[in-house]
Amino acid sequence: MPAYGDPFAFVTSLWCATPALGQSSSAPSGSTSDPSRNEKPFRAGAEGVTMPKCTYMPSPYYTKEAKKAKVKGVLLVEGVVALDGRITNLRVLKALGYGLDESALKTLKTWQCNPAIPNGEPVPALVPFKIDFISRVASVTLLYR
Repeated sequence: MPAYGDPFAFVTSLWCATPALGQSSSAPSGSTSDPSRNEKPFRAGAEGVTMPKCTYMPSPYYTKEAKKAKVKGVLLVEGVVALDGRITNLRVLKALGYGLDESALKTLKTWQCNPAIPNGEPVPALVPFKIDFISRVASVTLLYR
């Protein structure tokens, strides 16, 4: 892992599994890239829905509070990569506290991605993120299954 002056986290993988509840296993028909449509997100990496490709991915900072308490662990966050490439509807699935949850959420909101695309049409995609806070450096992973 690279050494940096200020401790921070790295996002390195996405975790994707099955379609969300109430969602058909096929890609949406008649889907458009109109961001005003209120579509349920699809699970990225499942049933023909591609993984979003993130192009701007700063890493969350390891907070002073967590550094002082020598917190280590894994934070799991889930969010929707919207049609415009922003990550929205973020929620913490497994928290760490000490300001690390907030640091990760704040950072993920700044990410830019290309949306998931089944059958040539972009769709909003639900994507989990694994953030490893180890020692003074954190590693964020976009998980595949």
